[in-house]
Amino acid sequence: MELETQGISKKYSYTQLAKNYNIKYSLTPVSAEQNIANYSIGNAALTFLSEDTVRRDILKVESPEVEEQKRLSELANRMVPELSLYKMAKAKLEQGEELEAKIIATKLGLTLRQLKGGKTPPATPQQAEPIPRTKEGIIPLLGRGVPAGLGRSRRAATAPAEEAPQGEPGEEQ
Repeated sequence: MELETQGISKKYSYTQLAKNYNIKYSLTPVSAEQNIANYSIGNAALTFLSEDTVRRDILKVESPEVEEQKRLSELANRMVPELSLYKMAKAKLEQGEELEAKIIATKLGLTLRQLKGGKTPPATPQQAEPIPRTKEGIIPLLGRGVPAGLGRSRRAATAPAEEAPQGEPGEEQ
């Protein structure tokens, strides 16, 4: 009997294979309709399940750990633009485009030598921006401020306001 694995073929006699074996396999249908359905179900399931479970069980991703690492790398590139610039500069170096790499490195505060050596200067901590204040409130939200009285004491907040006289329903005032 001849068995083949990843392009390697080997011959065995039937006596060598006279043992009990368990073979597991998984069939995953590949169609545009099924993929659309899986992504829709996966998106809805995120409310109840972890991203890892959705990737493994619903989307049937072959290597969920590798996919998670890619996703985190892409997220880091979006959140920290300097990472993308650094990767671009390194790619330019690999392509032999030193002038472009130098321009990008300069934008990062690096020399071409530092970029080539993979050494970066120590990071300087960034100062947090002050909270914007307006006369209406503390932080402007959607074009309006938070009401200034939001921070007032409980007693002041619960003090009775002037009430307009109210009559019985149906009466004119």
